[in-house]
Amino acid sequence: MRAEATFIHRARAKILFAALFFALAQTAAFAQEKPWPNTTVVGAAQGYNPKMTDDFYAAVNREWLSSAKIPQGYPRTGSFTERAIQVDKELLSLMTRKDIKGRDAQNIQNLYELFLDWEGRKAGIDELKKIVGRVNEIKTIEEFRAYIASDAFIYTCEPFCGFYAGNDMSEPMKSALTIYPTSLSLNDASEYKELTQNGKNQKAFVDAATLFVLKKIGFDEQEASALLENKYQFEKELASSMMTTEEINSPDYYSKSLNKKSLAELAELSPNFPLVQIMKARGMDKAKRIYLTEPDWLKKINALFVQENLEKAKAYAIASTALAASAFLDKESYDFHKAASNKRMGIAQAQGYQDDARDFVSDALSVPLSKLYAKHCVDKSAKSRVTKLIKETIAEYKKIVMAQDWLCEATKKKAVQKLSTTKIHVAYPALWDNYSALDIRSKDEGENIFSAVKKIEAFYIKKTNKQVNNPFGSGMWNGKVYEVNAFNGFTNNSINIIAGILGGAFFGHDMKDEELYGTLGMVIGHEISHSFDATGSQFDKRGAMRNWWTEKDWAAFEERTKKIAGYFDSMSTLGDRHQSGKTVQGEAAADIGGVKVMLALSKKKSGFDYDLFFKSYARLWASLCQKEFADIRLNKDTHPFDYLRVNVTLQQFEEFHQFYGIKPGDGMYLAPEKRVGIW
Repeated sequence: MRAEATFIHRARAKILFAALFFALAQTAAFAQEKPWPNTTVVGAAQGYNPKMTDDFYAAVNREWLSSAKIPQGYPRTGSFTERAIQVDKELLSLMTRKDIKGRDAQNIQNLYELFLDWEGRKAGIDELKKIVGRVNEIKTIEEFRAYIASDAFIYTCEPFCGFYAGNDMSEPMKSALTIYPTSLSLNDASEYKELTQNGKNQKAFVDAATLFVLKKIGFDEQEASALLENKYQFEKELASSMMTTEEINSPDYYSKSLNKKSLAELAELSPNFPLVQIMKARGMDKAKRIYLTEPDWLKKINALFVQENLEKAKAYAIASTALAASAFLDKESYDFHKAASNKRMGIAQAQGYQDDARDFVSDALSVPLSKLYAKHCVDKSAKSRVTKLIKETIAEYKKIVMAQDWLCEATKKKAVQKLSTTKIHVAYPALWDNYSALDIRSKDEGENIFSAVKKIEAFYIKKTNKQVNNPFGSGMWNGKVYEVNAFNGFTNNSINIIAGILGGAFFGHDMKDEELYGTLGMVIGHEISHSFDATGSQFDKRGAMRNWWTEKDWAAFEERTKKIAGYFDSMSTLGDRHQSGKTVQGEAAADIGGVKVMLALSKKKSGFDYDLFFKSYARLWASLCQKEFADIRLNKDTHPFDYLRVNVTLQQFEEFHQFYGIKPGDGMYLAPEKRVGIW
């Protein structure tokens, strides 16, 4: 996560990130791809009928790939999407059930209804006019500095920086405040150095959506265009001193971002940009531990906050706020933004307004909604079976670690200790954050969506304020329990298999061991493996960022990660373009580790059906997406394309080669000396 700024900021980032793509070449271009065509893209599998020994992913999923349809409102489909649709139906039911009582339920129901209250949304136009009018009145940089540190700005406008309060990565039993840089509308600092086609289309989307709102509140075409140009000039200058997306996704990002500063040091570094004043206004100046992720950014924004750049800074505040607010304005504004966003995502058929409302509420009130989901929708009996499988996987992983001849005994011992102390979280947390102070009224009580969002924003700011010197509770988790996902918590050494993934193709009580191992079992092994990928390996058994490797072992480890990255760099995935090996190496290593530990467990099962295991794994990753969406994955995603998650992963294992009789000359063959992996 790059920043935990405002709620509006987070919602906007999600929308804009999803829109970062452009049309690709026609299917004929896939002939350039090697060693396999990217059959996760619509149309790429047409007429392609490989043998399992040549392209396991495409052969196993041939029938599905030829018949699957992308659902309305989605840019892709597959196991994750199919399960997400099931979960979404449950969430929509929770938001509309009147028999569920309590403050959390009432807030959720009211917010859902306010989102769909088109008449009430009209009030947002007048509110936005007031906000923009106040910014336009400012004539001096001194006045602007004071304004952006005031409540009037903090609770209504897009911020110039973000804050996140959580456990200190260097001392996980203590808390810390982390400061993130300004959000960029092109989402990647590299786009401001050389605008790619991806960036051009993103800019076109942002311009169109922002211009519509600016005109709605009284700007003419010339004024709105000039304001946008000033905003981009401000962002361009900032971007020159900010990390790129590739740098943020790099394993060394955490070490580079741990720049500890005192309040006095921040004040000295930023006499022009009122960072400390903003912190004081938010109640964050009492933080005992403060980390500045990008010192070069602070130096640059401080240099920019002078009188000659006032109009550019004001333009950033106005344009960014107008774009973010468009989701909460009248129906005409909302419809325009939604249509523009769907066009950018390649979505031909938009989902309904009720689905939009559900998605909004699930982002805005994730903890209260997670509590309701855990109580009303989760199969409690799944926890015991999944917990048992996690424990078995950890036990087997210890054996794998101990069998490595490239590690010394001291490093092996510490790796095993890390596994032994891994916290196991299944389905939902034991403790929940308290949201009782949040009171979202109904439209009959005078609330509207714009005022509700301001309340939520104020609540999250106060919540962050309370957490700056209070470590995150060990019984609580971050995230939505209804997300179809699982994750490794580096900073508390935990594996988190959350409720959303306990269904669909991932888990069922009637699954055979072979199916379970090839689906949820592999996910479990994958997440445990993240403890030892290029990022997770930097954290010890307590979740502290600390080097626990010997120099020789670390060098050997880095050599293995470089081999994984190099292997992916050798492949073309969209025409002749490549997915960055450096970007995907962590997820690729986790995939390989996940399958390895499941294969190790399979040897304990008499008569284990390896055909069912390998095919279950391949079917889990069956996916289909629009060409536009594939491009965003190529440029931004830390995960390999799904066909590579199957083919590259499986070809690393002798068991796979032997079971299917794969030999030199076959497309799936990989010589033993060329195989990669951490273990």
